[in-house]
Amino acid sequence: MNILVPMDLSSHAQLALKEATKLFKGANFIILIVVDIIDEPENIFDWQGNIYESRMHLIKEINAFIERQKEMFPNVIIEFDVCSGEAKHQIIHYAKQHNEIDCVVMGATSKRALSKVILGSTTDYVVKHINHNILVVREEI
Repeated sequence: MNILVPMDLSSHAQLALKEATKLFKGANFIILIVVDIIDEPENIFDWQGNIYESRMHLIKEINAFIERQKEMFPNVIIEFDVCSGEAKHQIIHYAKQHNEIDCVVMGATSKRALSKVILGSTTDYVVKHINHNILVVREEI
């Protein structure tokens, strides 16, 4: 069984992977890291270096995130894929391109709570437009 777990670089996203590994023991997990470069202020507006330095910083951040996931889930088969763009569209596109995906597991919220209010939730959009089974994981209370 192949489980797609789309994630941003936030700690909120780890909850979806944690729940997925409990529910789908023995499955293969594909973590899709979606980076919206335009929406990352520390990479575009606040970064004092040039674009190359900003991208190198982002690559280091992604690599550190991947290493943390490997450490947290040492006995789980995890494949990592990274793409850039608007998360809701990239998740749907990725799932369409990979027919072997059996289920998508997503967190109910992301690190961008304000965009959820203004633009509508990424999770809500994906639930309404994806052709795969989907499991939405709520925050721990």
